[in-house]
Amino acid sequence: MIQFKTPRIEVEFKELFNRNRRLYQLILVAGQYSEFEFRKEVTITSLYRTPEENAALYAPNVEPISKPHTIWQAVDLRSVIYSAPEIYKFVQFLNLWTVFDGKKLTAFCHSIPGGSQHFHVQCNA
Repeated sequence: MIQFKTPRIEVEFKELFNRNRRLYQLILVAGQYSEFEFRKEVTITSLYRTPEENAALYAPNVEPISKPHTIWQAVDLRSVIYSAPEIYKFVQFLNLWTVFDGKKLTAFCHSIPGGSQHFHVQCNA
C-alpha cells in the first residue's frame, strides 16, 4: 500500500504516528485511494527534514517562510507514476479533507527549483 524511497523515510513514517497522527492517517487514506482508483502504490519521497536539510534543499533559492517538513506537518509523495488527469483527481481527493483550522488546502503537486515534481501533502497535528 505504501512504499518508501529510503529506509530512513520508513522509520520516519512509523514515528509520524506519534508526531502527527492526523497526517499519518491521511497518508494511509491516500495510499488506499491510489490503490483503489489508480491501481498504484503511493511512495513517500520525503517526510521529516532538519532545519539544516530544509535550508540546503532550497539553496541557492529563497527558503520558504513556512517549513512544515521540519515540524512533522508535511509528506512528499512521488507523482511521476500518475498521468496528468490522475494527478488532478488525486489532488482533488486529498483536498476534501479539512485541516489547519478549517482550511481545505491539504495537497498540491509542484516542484522546487532543481527538484522533481511531487505531491506535497500537509496536515496539522
